[in-house]
Amino acid sequence: MSKENLEVKERKLKTIVWISTISIIGLWVLTYFLLKRLDFDERGTLGDMFGSINALFSGLALAGIIFSILLQQIELGYQREELKETRKEFAIQNETLKKQRFETTLFNLIKGYNDVVLNLTVDETKDKEAFKRLYDFLNSKLEEELRRLEKAKGITYRLTYDQLTEEENFQVLIRGYPKFYLQREHDFGHYLRVVYNLLDFIDKNELITENERLFYARIFIDQISSPELLLLFYQCYYGRDFSEIYPLQKKYELIKNINVNRLIIRDHYEMTNSQIYSNHFKT
Repeated sequence: MSKENLEVKERKLKTIVWISTISIIGLWVLTYFLLKRLDFDERGTLGDMFGSINALFSGLALAGIIFSILLQQIELGYQREELKETRKEFAIQNETLKKQRFETTLFNLIKGYNDVVLNLTVDETKDKEAFKRLYDFLNSKLEEELRRLEKAKGITYRLTYDQLTEEENFQVLIRGYPKFYLQREHDFGHYLRVVYNLLDFIDKNELITENERLFYARIFIDQISSPELLLLFYQCYYGRDFSEIYPLQKKYELIKNINVNRLIIRDHYEMTNSQIYSNHFKT
């Protein structure tokens, strides 16, 4: 029962009690005047028959008991409503605390991610320079595949990427990137796991809505530098046998802000929408 209904019930109860009380007193007064007209013998006889005074106090006592019982019921109703409101407040506070714990954990994970980036070391280079070093090493691995293609085709001059067909460019990439990853996984494998775990933590959290997941994921993704995005692009799209990041990348647009002109060749980005890519990775 709502608080408004309890208040209406209380008003009705008070009205009934007042009407009952006035009626009892009125009947007693009426009895008094009726008895006044009679002689003493008749009054005694009538008094013994009706016992007006006893009836008055008995009626008032009964009305008081009923009133007390009904008042207790109303008080219990108020208490139940207060308990409901208290439970609602506790539930809201509990949800707020859970969300605060989620945010605290998330920002600690982001701090951990930034620490990993700052301390990443590749051939004595650190931080963003380490990612550039890795990117140069990837480029060299693709160059090696390009040179192998020259020998396979019996070409004596140096091939360039723009001289290759889309199929040949794709083959160079899917052969070169896994070799790069296997040789350099010890350098940045931990970094990839941190990125994956952070996105996975946001994606699987049941305390937040879908829109909130996108919001928190964007907070993290905005921390990622351009050199990191370049490597993440190749890892997500062409190193998928070694990575679980791909589905999360698609959902949260991990590489949305990538500068495609800084890829080894722009065709690598365009190939992700080609039939060759779809047939190979079954997307």
